[in-house]
Amino acid sequence: MSQEIESGELDALLPEGTVVRIAGNNRTKWDLVGKKGVVRNAQTLGGWHEVVLEGSTSAVRVQRNALEIIAIIPHSKVKLAGSLQGIKSGDQSSITKRRKKKQSPPMAVNLGKLDEDTLRRYRRYFNLNVRKDCEKDELVFAVRRHFARTKVDESDVIFRFLTRIGKFPE
Repeated sequence: MSQEIESGELDALLPEGTVVRIAGNNRTKWDLVGKKGVVRNAQTLGGWHEVVLEGSTSAVRVQRNALEIIAIIPHSKVKLAGSLQGIKSGDQSSITKRRKKKQSPPMAVNLGKLDEDTLRRYRRYFNLNVRKDCEKDELVFAVRRHFARTKVDESDVIFRFLTRIGKFPE
């Protein structure tokens, strides 16, 4: 019963009916570790999930990072009767979390938030081809264009930064 799951889905709250194994974290009672259960519901704050344990009708609260997904049951087949129907206790078809490098959103800088004086100093310092008496919108456009066209050598910037704060001799 393997399913392809996007990493963003794994990091979010688990849907109702997801079959899980409690792996544990520092907030998990040790007698719960290793037990299987079904997610009854999840709260966004803190990532807490209510899990109904196999052979029980009461739910325990466990955080998302303390759960391993065994199977995600489609919403139409969800039955929370306190048992794991259709899942064998020795089933090895667990879906493992794939650690992917999280992609950060593209960097966006709102240069329009800068003061007009700051934009004018930037224009003077970098000799931008803009009139001295131009509007703030024109300055923002010119600074944005210059900023986008500027190539940066990251290793050089890091070296210069470390030199400046005194970590490397000059």
